[in-house]
Amino acid sequence: MAKRESLGADIQRSKQSEAAQAQRVATALASRSEPKPPAAPAKKKTVKTTAINIDGELYELLRRVAFNRAMRDGGRPSVSAILEALVREHRAELEADS
Repeated sequence: MAKRESLGADIQRSKQSEAAQAQRVATALASRSEPKPPAAPAKKKTVKTTAINIDGELYELLRRVAFNRAMRDGGRPSVSAILEALVREHRAELEADS
């Protein structure tokens, strides 16, 4: 008879333990914040590789300016960056001509 009572007590403790575990899981799930939706991918900048024909003297000027800016600001010399900055600066004038 003592074995039955002991078995009954073990079952009761097991049920209580399971109930407590279920309560902890339910509390954890309820307190969990909603996952954030994935961020929209950043728009990629479209870059075109092109070749332009300009006077050699102008090209050397662009290279010198690019080199001096790289020395002053850090980074690599970029004639393309110089040309892009010039076009952005004079965009309204260029669009008026187009």
